[in-house]
Formats: sequence, structure tokens, C-alpha cells
Amino acid sequence: MSLEIPVARGKDKVELPWDLVRAECDPDFADQVRASEVATAASVGGKIAEVRRVAGLTQGALARRARIARATVNRIERGRLLPQLSTLRRIAKALGMSLPDLVIAGPSGRRS
Repeated sequence: MSLEIPVARGKDKVELPWDLVRAECDPDFADQVRASEVATAASVGGKIAEVRRVAGLTQGALARRARIARATVNRIERGRLLPQLSTLRRIAKALGMSLPDLVIAGPSGRRS
């Protein structure tokens, strides 16, 4: 079995996360990684939806404040998309929270 990895030219060193390499080589581990990502997406999305509702915002209003598409907010809240860190920061800011507070927020938007 071979693993082909594209490497940017001009780089002296390339670091590969071990879990990425293992997921490419071990189908069972890849399934575990996917299941974990799905669970994380659902958890993060649920928290964002909960805090948004408590704040009295629609998905459209949150999207405008965070400068992202409403469809993206919808996909995140339904656990269909695990957002990039930069998107999470924008959502947290749009909700008037820090990123750590958003990620571990309870129903009131405050840390539990």
C-alpha cells in the first residue's frame, strides 16, 4: 500500500498529523474519526443554535452578523458541517461571546 501526499514546493519540512496518516491506512480508524467528527459537528451546531435562540436571533440575523451565508448557519446548526476555527470565531463574536464561552456554553449562553 502506498500513500501519496502532495507537498508544497520549496518547503524544507513537512509535518503530517499521525491521525491523518493512520486514517488513510486503517479503514477502521477512519470510521472512528468520521464518527467523532459527526458527533462533534452535532454538538457544536446544537450549542450554536441554542445560544442563537436564547439571544432572540434568526439564522439569517446571525449569518449577517457573522458575515456568512444563512445556509452555512443552517448546516452548522444541523450538524452537517463542522465549521473552521475562523468561522467559529466569527459566530462567537456575532453572538457577543468568546470562542471558549460559545463552545462550552449552556442554554443561557453562559458557561455551565
